[in-house]
Amino acid sequence: MWTRRFGPGDAGLPGSATWWVAFAVVLGTFLRVWRIDQMGEFDFDEVASVWYARQDPGEIIAAIAGAPFEHPPLYYVLLHYWNGTFGESEPLVRLMSVPSGVLMIPVTYVLGRRLFNNFTGVVAALIVAASPQLIFYSREARMYSIATLFGLLALYLFVRALDDGRPRTWIGLGGTLVVGTYLDYSVLLAMAAIDLYLLFTWRSHRRAAAYVLGLQGFLALAMLPWLLSSQGIANSLPAWATGEFSVGMLRHTARTAWLDLTVGLENIRGGRTSLGIAALLGAAAAGGYLLAARRQAAGLLLAYLPAVAAGLMLLFLFDKEYQPRYLMMAIPPMAIFAAHAVSQVPLSRSLLVLAVLVLFVAGPLYASRFYYQDYRRGDYRAITAAIDELALPAPTQLDPLKYRDAVILAGPWQGWYWRHYFPAFEEEVDVWFLPDEVPPGVRWEEVDDKLSRASRNHRRLWVVLSALRQSDPNGYVERWLNVNLWRARDAAYRNGILQLYLTQSGGTVDRDDGALKVPDGPRIQAIVFDGFRADQPAQEAGDGVRFTFHFEADDVTDFDFSLRVWLEHTDGTVYERVFTPLAVDGRRPARWTVGERAVGRIAVWVPAGAPSGRYESYLSVLDATGQPMVLEGELWGVFQDDPGVIRIGPVLIEESSLGLRDDADIFAEFGGPLHDR
Repeated sequence: MWTRRFGPGDAGLPGSATWWVAFAVVLGTFLRVWRIDQMGEFDFDEVASVWYARQDPGEIIAAIAGAPFEHPPLYYVLLHYWNGTFGESEPLVRLMSVPSGVLMIPVTYVLGRRLFNNFTGVVAALIVAASPQLIFYSREARMYSIATLFGLLALYLFVRALDDGRPRTWIGLGGTLVVGTYLDYSVLLAMAAIDLYLLFTWRSHRRAAAYVLGLQGFLALAMLPWLLSSQGIANSLPAWATGEFSVGMLRHTARTAWLDLTVGLENIRGGRTSLGIAALLGAAAAGGYLLAARRQAAGLLLAYLPAVAAGLMLLFLFDKEYQPRYLMMAIPPMAIFAAHAVSQVPLSRSLLVLAVLVLFVAGPLYASRFYYQDYRRGDYRAITAAIDELALPAPTQLDPLKYRDAVILAGPWQGWYWRHYFPAFEEEVDVWFLPDEVPPGVRWEEVDDKLSRASRNHRRLWVVLSALRQSDPNGYVERWLNVNLWRARDAAYRNGILQLYLTQSGGTVDRDDGALKVPDGPRIQAIVFDGFRADQPAQEAGDGVRFTFHFEADDVTDFDFSLRVWLEHTDGTVYERVFTPLAVDGRRPARWTVGERAVGRIAVWVPAGAPSGRYESYLSVLDATGQPMVLEGELWGVFQDDPGVIRIGPVLIEESSLGLRDDADIFAEFGGPLHDR
């Protein structure tokens, strides 16, 4: 039962199976190497790999043992020697993952051939060679590709051990499981599939079951030193059962995962082609799975896919968000089942191979063509370059360690990024971490303490936000900053969000005589801004102009509104910001209470390349549809020239004395944000 196989013959292949496998290997190698030098900077996990690998092997093992939710240490040790030989440039570090991605192709072939026939093995190898997700992770400086290879090898060696029963095959399986598990725990899913398979077939495989019990004991003994010494594993256990399941979450995961498995990750695929190819390849894989189950064939692969799904559920119970790599080890078995379904179509093998090349090889590649055109893996250098080019030094007459710009890194592991791409930059700015370590997430007391001290000691705070679900799930950092400081820049990059906040300084102009009433809303009792004053020098470009709006709620405000603030030069150049004022605890206007006072703070960024001279500053209060509202009343010094447009007063801007670079020049050299928020 569940062991029936189909003949190893070519089954009508148009040409030699060896030739087709060689073609698949060449194709897969090309797709994994092509333009690898244009993938951009390291992503978060990749830079963590590099930083771990910089240490000596003993230090690597100690560091990984103390880190919660970390992978086993073997990959980092191997990367240590790889980088020591080839260097730390992004393409060369990523190349270490390419061979394992290529080797998946022939291993998929021999597994498909052994379980079904040559035709199935060849078609599966072609699908694996062109799988966008496998290509993606075969070009990443992480252990996922090599771990998937070892899991696949374990499946093949087990099937082969069932056939020949040779001790050396069982020994090879045991070694594969031990080495693979020290690379990544996901290899244990192959062991789980073997157990599940033997659970249903132990009567006909009693000897194999005995071997497997011995292998599991050997695996447990081999892993015991690591398990006993790894404090990080113990620190991860409290997260057990903290995740929540819902029907909607599972449905969304299933829909997303199906596309990830068939036509590549969401950020590299697009268009209707993705849906069509995913439907065809998914239907073929499902059909092949059901056909194999009905014929009681390939029982190990039938068990492996549920084991992979169970592994994903286990991660959900640890409150881990779905990531495509959690299921990538299911792609080779899925390809084998899809190939088995194709082999049952009553057409000539030549036509079937041609259809596979068009639909399941070229189709997914076309659906994910953006990956080879414009995709960049990381862009943290663009974030740090913006800070490096625009950070202001301390005035010469003040303490340089107190009044220079500071950087707030809100999110885990950013310190590695920071030191990797700008190793000496910490000498130029102060760097604050929120939180110091993850998990747990940052507490309000820590946010209030650190940001209060940072805002007192520095004129400007550069804030980098990333992975906030793990580090700041309650949004404490942004809430504190938006209520207490003036946000001048806000740009979303691939690897994080870069913001600039201005702190308190003198030289403001006050408009506080009278009030302006928002229809059915609060009163604006005062406007304070960095306007022109005869006793103050003009402001320099490459900085923000602060605006503060003081509100008092006379009535219950049952709607939200936003403020549009802008500067307009005499030549027509405009710089603007739109934001929603918040109460002290972060509540939006619709939730303000009668008599409550709130302060809205924002800064309009003026880039270094802005024209010098006189600007007029303006305000509009926007309703839910984005239309300006006509305000009632009067506030001394401001004028409502047009309905809904309030002229606040002049601002003088002069060229930067520090020679700061314009935003456009920085973007052109280092890459711009995906969008400004």
